[in-house]
Amino acid sequence: MGDMFLNFIVHEDVRKVASVDFSFYFPDELTERKRALLEHWTRCGMGFRSSPYNTIQAILFAEEQIRGNPRDLGNVLHWDAIRLNLPGSLGYEPSQPWVSKVRSQDGLTACDFIIYVDDIRSSGNSREDS
Repeated sequence: MGDMFLNFIVHEDVRKVASVDFSFYFPDELTERKRALLEHWTRCGMGFRSSPYNTIQAILFAEEQIRGNPRDLGNVLHWDAIRLNLPGSLGYEPSQPWVSKVRSQDGLTACDFIIYVDDIRSSGNSREDS
């Protein structure tokens, strides 16, 4: 989970206060105008209280953009119906998922992807679709 935080940039207001003072280690670089040698943290990091919120918010925004319009027939992630295959129902098929998105034009399970923290898994009816 910690590696995912480094994919997202810290807001400019936070960068001003998220810094490390290296003045002790590089005293020769200090001048009258430059009284401290600060390196600012620019990426979300472990230990920042807002990092989980900011990174999850950003990944969900990205996911929404990637998915696009599910009603667009040209979209590989197109779907327009939900199929329920619940145990005990007529026509229950144990080899099929209980709930799936379906493309009505061919009746196949729609392509999809799942994001869990920093792991993305895609699924489809063919290698090309996935």
